[in-house]
Amino acid sequence: MSATYPRRWLAAILFASIVALTAGSFTDVWAASNGGTPPTVPKLTTVELDVDEITVSSGATRTFVATAKDEIGDAFSGGVTFEFSVIDSNGTIVPSTGVFTASTGPATTSVRVLATQGSLTAEDTAIVTINSPPPTPVPTAAPVNPSVEIPPPPPPSVVGAEVETITPVEGGTVTLETTGTAEEPGRQITIEVPSSAVDDFVALDVAPVAAASVPPVPAALRIRVSGTVVDLTFTDIDGNPIDNFVANRAVKITISYTTADADDAGGAQNLVIMKYDEVTGDWVALPTTVNLAGMTISASVKTFSLFGVGIPEVSEPASPSATATPRPPAEVTLPATGDVAPGNNAVIAFTVIGLLLMTGGIALIRRRFVSVAPRNRS
Repeated sequence: MSATYPRRWLAAILFASIVALTAGSFTDVWAASNGGTPPTVPKLTTVELDVDEITVSSGATRTFVATAKDEIGDAFSGGVTFEFSVIDSNGTIVPSTGVFTASTGPATTSVRVLATQGSLTAEDTAIVTINSPPPTPVPTAAPVNPSVEIPPPPPPSVVGAEVETITPVEGGTVTLETTGTAEEPGRQITIEVPSSAVDDFVALDVAPVAAASVPPVPAALRIRVSGTVVDLTFTDIDGNPIDNFVANRAVKITISYTTADADDAGGAQNLVIMKYDEVTGDWVALPTTVNLAGMTISASVKTFSLFGVGIPEVSEPASPSATATPRPPAEVTLPATGDVAPGNNAVIAFTVIGLLLMTGGIALIRRRFVSVAPRNRS
């Protein structure tokens, strides 16, 4: 027992000595274990907002982001707090999050951020331009007919034309059925005028145009207009044409097509509605929608003239200039064992030499056989 206590005291004294030796030198021990570089805490030098200038809409919300940087320009976040504020009253901002809400413009303001790390501070500002609010849209006035009673349409301009009264409230629809001929099939042309397209009672006259009166299509367009061409004319209720009429809303034109039309165009998807421009004297292809099930094509316009089905030309496949003569198959030969394949004469020569060698060899063998055979001594 007595020997145990000195050993315990000795261990206690040794532990106390180690603690005493290492006390106050933790930094040196840590530094030694980490390559001799003690840890350093970055010191706040500057702070930067994510933008210098920005433009926002009236009443818009925008979050500003701040970044703290040390003396060498490296960004860090530990131990730094940010406080956002608006320098004037043109907007509000949440101090802790940087969420900015603009006032009603036009106006200019500045957003400020203050970064704090202990006794160190830094700040930055951004200029904010606030746009004017968009103008309040003026509601479209509901269309109103000039009177309760809708007048009847005037007489058609030519025989075979169709005329209907078009009203501001209801709009209107005109359908023309043409009579087919041996050269040109019958077609159905439908004109749909939407509500609010006109401001007064008017009439729409849809008249077929004689083939002799149809302006030619330039050959350079590589497209032709079918024999059925119609003239769309807006008139007043007495039948007087309205010059330079422009609809308030687009009017839809739908024309039927035939299987022959689609075949000639290389597919129905290539068919277009053509419009004659009376100012330039040119035919123009309109953006066209194809209804394959109903076999119709449609386009929308606000001005009116001559209209027809445009059938693009399909390029014919190039015909061969002459029938190509089939080439005989290449002769198959066995590869030569050397650089040059032997000819017929060489083969004959090699054969003769081989026979001579065989003959000479046989003769030599017989002579040797005779020379070694025992002689008959009688």
